[in-house]
Amino acid sequence: MGKILQNIVLIIIAGFIYEVASWFFRIYIAYSWIKKERSLFNYSQESTGLGKIYVLIPALAEAGILEDTAKYFSKYFLEKREDIFLTIITTEKEKLVASSSHNTIDVARILASKYEKITHVHFPWEKGKMAHQLNYAIRDFVNTGVTIDDNDLIAVYNADSRPEKETFDWVRGNFQKGGCSAFQQYGCYAGNILDISHVSLASILMSGSLWQTRWSLG
Repeated sequence: MGKILQNIVLIIIAGFIYEVASWFFRIYIAYSWIKKERSLFNYSQESTGLGKIYVLIPALAEAGILEDTAKYFSKYFLEKREDIFLTIITTEKEKLVASSSHNTIDVARILASKYEKITHVHFPWEKGKMAHQLNYAIRDFVNTGVTIDDNDLIAVYNADSRPEKETFDWVRGNFQKGGCSAFQQYGCYAGNILDISHVSLASILMSGSLWQTRWSLG
């Protein structure tokens, strides 16, 4: 019986070592790929004449974070470039989940009036999902005379997304090479890991964020 137990323990230890080694190997492969891509692609290329980029953010119960999102996109993209535009898409469902005094619809309207390159589109029905908000926004573009050309790109982000400054140029560079018309960007879930270091159950939150980031890199 003791021999069997010893073998089980050895198997568990070996499995743990394999998993940790696999984790670091995946991170190394991902890091090597990112380093190679950065060296091959010119992220500072001129944006003029390459088409527009329409960033769509469908939002529901995001009043608390939406203003910070607008500031981020404005600082790193909208103010510096003529080719990027941001549209916030709210939904009538907001009235079912948020207070009347502070909801995403009101915040989106204020942001659209404050920032020149931010627009607000409202999905006027309580029933519907995120996809319905996006489809409605595209139809609104067409109805209001916005022309989406073959060289233009549409990016979809959540209200808490913070894309890297190089992201759009990398996507557009690979888009122009042909062969791929859709890109999925995985997230890094360790961006606020220092902010949660002092809260209750911090170790569980940290391990969860690192584990999820591991899957993104892998």
